[in-house]
Order: sequence, then structure tokens, then C-alpha cells
Amino acid sequence: MMPLSSSIKSIRTKHMQWFYADSGTQRGPVSEEEFQELTQRGVIDDSTLVWNETLENWQPWGGLRSADPATSQSTNPNTGTQLPSFVDPSAPGSASEEAGDAQAARVICAECGQRFLLDDTIVFGNQRVCATCKPRFIQRLREGAVENWSGATDGVWLTREQIEAREYSIDAVERISESWRLNFSKPSQYLMGGILGLMIMGGIQLISVIVNLIPLVGMVISTVIVTAAAFVLMGGLMTFYAEASAGKNPAHGRIFVGYGPRFWPLVKASMPLILIQLVMMGPVTLIGVLGAGVTFTPGTVGPALTPQGSMALIMLASGFALIGAIAYIYFNFHWMYAPALIVDKKLPWLDALKLSYRVAHKHPWQTLWLWFLTAILMMASLLACLVGIFIGFPVATAASSIQYQRLFGDLKPETEDNTANP
Repeated sequence: MMPLSSSIKSIRTKHMQWFYADSGTQRGPVSEEEFQELTQRGVIDDSTLVWNETLENWQPWGGLRSADPATSQSTNPNTGTQLPSFVDPSAPGSASEEAGDAQAARVICAECGQRFLLDDTIVFGNQRVCATCKPRFIQRLREGAVENWSGATDGVWLTREQIEAREYSIDAVERISESWRLNFSKPSQYLMGGILGLMIMGGIQLISVIVNLIPLVGMVISTVIVTAAAFVLMGGLMTFYAEASAGKNPAHGRIFVGYGPRFWPLVKASMPLILIQLVMMGPVTLIGVLGAGVTFTPGTVGPALTPQGSMALIMLASGFALIGAIAYIYFNFHWMYAPALIVDKKLPWLDALKLSYRVAHKHPWQTLWLWFLTAILMMASLLACLVGIFIGFPVATAASSIQYQRLFGDLKPETEDNTANP
């Protein structure tokens, strides 16, 4: 912290209590020692509004710090001990807004300290940064170098209703780029975490192939196993990558958190997708079984159908398959955040599906584009001599997880009492 002027030193006492503004919210009181620490850490900078008992009104700290003796004393012996009401300058209906103050709708970038319009900054936990500082800030988050970090925006958790009402946008290409940088910032931790998840998924797929050999019911059992197991795995894997993107440096053990107390809520959440697949498979399988006995020559074994009848069966089966595929994709990308909500925020399974759907449905095409790009990335990497999947799967999974963290990172987690019967 820069040296204080003698005038400021004269009005600051050991027992003085300070208040300061943080992203439009009043903070304090804090002691003199705590105030000094906040200035040293950059939480309070020259543009931060502050107040103590010697001041009549809120003032920028920079003006107080560098004030002349003639201007530093802003005391009012009659009202100086009364904390004046703090009004967020950017709040609708504030005096500064009515006056058209150009600075009223501006916030401070936590990285460079410059003022920017609120819409031109990005929320990271409890801090806002400008677009220019974003890459550097993200890198510092990954290195654990950002102080005073909180998972809550501006230090306050948001409710589900506030999350649903909040506007957002999805830059799918940027999410994939961020995911790439995240995975390769610490390959032995983050990339290897994704590879570990891929190996688990590969084992599940192998089991499903074996189960598929069971006559009649094999396909049904396989569908249930793969879908439920994928939900359980993704709950932990998305939480792992979401915490990594928030700078929390998670261990590989977080990948398996879905196999703990949140296991059954995750399994229950997978049931709607399982039912959609079974409904899609039922008519198609039935038509296939009927068609297996169809011949085009009367008098032979099986029902006699004309070529037109056979074509009608094929078109009917294709129609059912197409409708089922569209329904599966639609609900799949709408519910893509549900596994992490169940594990990370401990939401009941039905609430997680509802919240994921409502938030995703605010921008369904953007969400679908992210889902589609990650799916294409995994398929393309799988075709790259099978080796590419060891990069494609972690990058695709982390991209969705980073978007989850942006949307739900400041959602207030449920308490254990609220989730006792998920």
C-alpha cells in the first residue's frame, strides 16, 4: 500500500471501523488492520468507495489517500458518526442513474483495476474481470494465485429462481478452447482425470456388449446399464472439471464422488432418458421381429407381403427411430447439467432435471450447438486412430463442465437436511 498522507494518518485511529463498497454491495465494518490488508491485496483500490466515522459521505479511497491536508478532512461533527446509506450507483432508480452519470453503470475489473460497463465484464466467482484480462485471470485461477476467491458471485449465493432469471450466452468454440487450455495447463492432473473417466466408461461399454448377447432382454438391460452408469460417472467428472475451472485444484478422487451418497439420485435422474430410449426401441424391435418372417412369395413360411408392404414396414420403423432420436437428443442436451447439479449442488434428482431444462431452454440453440460440438469432437477424435479419444473425451467433457460452472457456480448448494430424501 502506498504511503498515507499525514492528514489521513491523523484521522485514522487504532479502533476505527471502516465500510467499503464491493461490486455494488456494502461491506463492513472492518478494523483498521483488516482495512490495510484489503488495500494491500487489491480488494480495495483507488476507485473503491469507503466510509468511516470521520467522513460525512462515501468517498473514493484514492481521493482520500492522496488528498491534501486541506481537503482530506471531510468530517461533520454533527453527522459524521452516522453511517450514510449506501446506494449502488448502478442500481435502477439511483440518483446517479437519474443524473445520467457515465460512471454509474461501471464496475471495476479485479485484474487491471479499470472501470468497465457491467455488460462488458465477466463474473468469476466473487469477482468481475474485463475481456482483455480474462485469459490472464483464468490462468491465475488455475494456479491458485487469486486471493479472496469465493464460489459465490459478489460473495452472495443465488437462489434457483435467480439463476433461472439471469441472462447468459454460450460461446461454444470458446468453451472448447478454454477446456483445451485447462486440460493442458496440468496434463497429469486434468487431462489424466478425463482419461481416467474415459477408461471407466470403456469398461461400462464392454459390459454392455456382453449383456447384449442375452436373448430378447439383452438390449434393454444394456441400455439401462450404460445410461445410468454414464449419469453417475458424469456427475463426478463434471464436478471435477467445474472445480478445476474455478481454480480449486481438485484431486482425482472427485471423479468418483458420484458413487457415494449421490449415487441413487443420479440413477433416478437417468431413468427418463432410459425410458425414452426404450420407447424408441420397442416399436422398432417389434417391426424388425415381424419383418424377419416376411417373404415376398405366397405359400412360403411367414406372412406374405408385397414389396410395397415391406417398404411400408421399413418406413414405419425408420419413422419411429427418427422420432425417438430427436426426443433423445432434445432431452439429452436440456438435461446435460443435471448430473453436476445433483453432485455439486446436492439438488434432488427431479429438481436437478427441472433446473437444467429451464436454464438450457432459455437458449436452446446455443446449448444444442455446444452439445453438438462436444459430440462431434469425441466422434472425430475416436476416428483418429482411436488414440485421439484420449484427448477428445477430456476436452469435450471439460467444455460442458466449464459452461456448467459459469451458469451454476454461484447457485446456493442444498443442505443435507434438504436432500435427506432425494
